[in-house]
Amino acid sequence: MSTILNVHARGLALVPVIEAINASPRRFVGRTFDPSLGQLGGYPVSREPTKVPVCSESHPLYSEFWNYYYIALKNNELWPADLDTAKACNVDFDQNFGGEYSAHNPSSVVPSTQSAVKGDSKNGKE
Repeated sequence: MSTILNVHARGLALVPVIEAINASPRRFVGRTFDPSLGQLGGYPVSREPTKVPVCSESHPLYSEFWNYYYIALKNNELWPADLDTAKACNVDFDQNFGGEYSAHNPSSVVPSTQSAVKGDSKNGKE
């Protein structure tokens, strides 16, 4: 089994980086902090896949984190960035990442800005 999971952020899910749970600003898998977004900053999707260590001799606690990141993948909170990660977690691999990333360049983010409501029916706008 691989000792590294390669993942992308998925949808609006914010999966904390366990090793940095008390850090400020917070850190999330597959996202970077951008202080220019909003009043408190924001967490846009990272351009490159995030490498999540599963276990290593120098960091034996990573084996405890395996279950946390595995569950995040199983619960569709992260995208497996490669076939090896998908196989290791027994999840389907979608090379288009559900359309969240450009098909021509997977590291090029295509943000989803569509609202659940298409128009404002009170004002007659669509």
